[in-house]
Amino acid sequence: MKKFIVLFTGLLLGSFLSVNAQVSTNKIPVASDVKIGTLPNGLKYYIKYNAKPEKKVELRLVVNAGSILEDDDQQGLAHFMEHMNFNGLAHFPGNELVHYLQSIGVGFGNDLNAYTGFDQTVYMLPVPSDDKETLDKAFTVIADWAYGSLLTDEEIDKERGVILSESRLGKGADDRMMKVWLPLMLNGSKYSKRLPIGEDDIIANFKYDVIRRFYKEWYRPELQAVVVVGDMPVEEAEKLIIEKFSAHKNPANVRTRPETFELKPFSSSNAIVVSDAEADMTYVNIVGSARVKPKTITEADYLNDVVDQLAYTMIYSRLDEKVNSANPPFIYAYAYNDGWARGYESFNGVAACSPDGIKEAVQSLVVECIRVKKFGFTDQELERAKASVMSRYEKQYNERTKTESGRLVNEYINNYLEGEPIPGIEWEYNFVKDHLNDIKLANFDAMRKTIDIDQNYFCYVTTKTSEKNPTNEMLKSWVDEALKSDIKPYVEKQIASSLLKSEPKPGSIVKTEKNEKLGTTTYTLSNGAVVCIKPTTFKNDEIVFKGSKFGGYSTYAGKDYQSAQFCNNAVEEMGYGEFTAPDLTKFLSGKNVSVSPVVDDYTENISGNCGVKDIETMFQLIYLKCTEPRKDAEAFGSFITRYKQQ
Repeated sequence: MKKFIVLFTGLLLGSFLSVNAQVSTNKIPVASDVKIGTLPNGLKYYIKYNAKPEKKVELRLVVNAGSILEDDDQQGLAHFMEHMNFNGLAHFPGNELVHYLQSIGVGFGNDLNAYTGFDQTVYMLPVPSDDKETLDKAFTVIADWAYGSLLTDEEIDKERGVILSESRLGKGADDRMMKVWLPLMLNGSKYSKRLPIGEDDIIANFKYDVIRRFYKEWYRPELQAVVVVGDMPVEEAEKLIIEKFSAHKNPANVRTRPETFELKPFSSSNAIVVSDAEADMTYVNIVGSARVKPKTITEADYLNDVVDQLAYTMIYSRLDEKVNSANPPFIYAYAYNDGWARGYESFNGVAACSPDGIKEAVQSLVVECIRVKKFGFTDQELERAKASVMSRYEKQYNERTKTESGRLVNEYINNYLEGEPIPGIEWEYNFVKDHLNDIKLANFDAMRKTIDIDQNYFCYVTTKTSEKNPTNEMLKSWVDEALKSDIKPYVEKQIASSLLKSEPKPGSIVKTEKNEKLGTTTYTLSNGAVVCIKPTTFKNDEIVFKGSKFGGYSTYAGKDYQSAQFCNNAVEEMGYGEFTAPDLTKFLSGKNVSVSPVVDDYTENISGNCGVKDIETMFQLIYLKCTEPRKDAEAFGSFITRYKQQ
C-alpha cells in the first residue's frame, strides 16, 4: 500500500511523443561511471564509486524471484526463505551472522534487512569500507545469501513460529479487507493468490524439502544481481564479486522464469464496499483496466515519462484545491499511473474521506479525473508544473556530488528487475532542461486517454462497519452518475504576482561577533533579533535556518489552550497575505523553498530551507508568514470539516 504515495511512476500507453524528431531515435545511454558486468554463470553486477557517506558501502543482493513463482504447496515460502537467510549460512551457521554484523556496528533491522515482494527478493547490507577484512566478510555474506543457505530442519522449525507471529500481526482490518478487494482488482490473476505472507497452514506444516526446492530452483545466478555503491574502489569490488560468486552454479534443469504474468483488463465495471469493525479510516479507490506497461528505451520514451510527471503534478494540484474548498469532498486525494503486477499499469484515483462522505468523495474524484480527460490542462497549469519538475531535477543535479549511496542503489535494482534507465542525473537534468519547453498541451492527448474509468472500472471503498454504509449497487450508481454528469472545463484563477505588497523597511546591524572555533558570525539587529550564520559544505544547494523564541501554548489561559494547539494547522490552511494556501503553493511552483512557523508548548519557532538561488524568496516568505497570517472563514471552515472527517 505504501506505493500509493508515489505520484510520478509509470509511462504513457503506446504514445510516441514527437516533440523533437531527433529525440525519438536515440537510445537512453547508461551512465559512464557505473560498472556493469555479467559473470559466466549469468549473475549480473552493478558497481559505482560514491564518496557519501565516507568509509561506508551499500551492498545489495537482488533475486529476480518472489511469491509469484511459488508453487501451490509453497505459498509464503519466498518470504520464509528470506528469513532463513539470517538463520544459518555456510560461513555463518546458526545465529553467527547477526552476532558478527552487530560486532562491526551493523544493526539488525535498521541497517541489515531484506524484503520479499511478488516478483523479487532484495537483501540489504550497509557496512564500513575502511577495513579490508570486514569488506571481504561482507561479500561472503551476500554470496552465502545467494547460494550458501544451510536450511537445516531445526532452524526451519524454529522460524515457523516467527513467520506465523508476523502473519498474525498483519491480520488487522486492512489485511482482512484487502483479501476481499484485491482479487477483484487483480481480476483473478495469479497475483491475487500469491500475497508474500502466504498461507498459515502451509507455513506451519510444509515439508523441509519444499522450501529447499524453492531455493534451489529460483536462487540461481542467472536470476541474481549484486549491487555495490559506496566508498570503495570499483576494481576492488569487482574482484570480490568474481571471487565470491563464480562458484555459484545454475541447476541442471532450470524452470523458465516468465518475464510477466498476465493481468487481463476488466470486462465490465464493478463496485464494492468492504467494511471492518476495526477500520480506522475510509478510503475511496477507482481503478481503470490493466494494460501492458511500455518499456523506457529511447529518448522519446523518457520524454513521455516527463509528460506523465507533469500530468500527475497538475492533477494533484487540482485535487488539492478541492481539499481546501469551503466544503471539501475529501481529506486528501491523488491519482497515479502504476500497477501491482510487473509489466502492467493502470490509472488509479484515491481519496480519504469521512464514512458519511463517501458519495461526495467518489463523485468529486471521478469528476476531476474525467475533467482532465475531456478538456486537458491550461497553459498556466503546465507552466507551473514545468517549473516544479525542473526544480526537482535541478536540485538533484546540484547535489549530485553529495548524494548518499543509499539513495542510489535502488536505481540499479530497478534497472536489473524492470529495465529502468540509468543514464545518471547529469544526462537526465540536461535532457529535461533541453526538451521541457518543447512540451505543449497537445502532447498530453495520449496520457489523457489512459484515464479510462469512463469505460470499465473497478471502484472499491474500505470503511468501518456501519448500517449507514452504502450498498455495492449504490456505490456503482454514484460512480455512473458522476461519469454522466455535465462536466465543465477547469477555470484558472488569477493570483498575486509577488509575495509582498511592499518591501519592509530595513533596520541595521548594531553588533557583530565572530567565533573562530565554531566558524560562526553572530549579528544583533536594531529590532533586538539575534542572527547566527555558519557556512558549511554538507550540501551543494541547500540553506537551512531555524528561529526560536520563548512563549508557546503555555502562555494561554486554560479555555484557549486547545485552540492554541490547533493554530499551526489552522493558520497554514488559511494562507498568508493575498494568498490562499493553494494559491501560495501555485506561486511557489518551481522554487526550492520551504518555511514553516510552529508553536510548541514553551516556544514559537520558524524553520525551513531553500536552494541558493531562492534565498530572496525564502526571506520574503519568512517575513510574510511572520507578519501577515490571513483570516479566511472559508478556509477555516474547510479545515474544521476535514479534521472532523478524519
